[in-house]
Amino acid sequence: MTGKTPHQAQEGKFTLPFETQWSQAVLPAGALVVAFESVDISENGTKGESVLLVGRRGTQHVVYSLRIAELGETFVYERPSYQRMPAQGGAVEAHETQAISVLMAKK
Repeated sequence: MTGKTPHQAQEGKFTLPFETQWSQAVLPAGALVVAFESVDISENGTKGESVLLVGRRGTQHVVYSLRIAELGETFVYERPSYQRMPAQGGAVEAHETQAISVLMAKK
């Protein structure tokens, strides 16, 4: 078998600097782990790093997406809202998004 290692349990470790809503769950600030059971991980991975994209909806932080470079996948949980910036010719810009690094490892 070339290119993929079948069905290895993986986990991603990251630190949230603030309380964050992820779908229906509210995660506390601090060090957290997300586990993936029975996934095919590419041995070569993809370019870039694994990241959790977090933004703001009103006064609340929310998870927009989780990109796992080793899977070559991005999981979208919520679409960010955009604001028009008239001073910049009507360019569209996401409001206060932050990419939080996720360290992937075998369980």
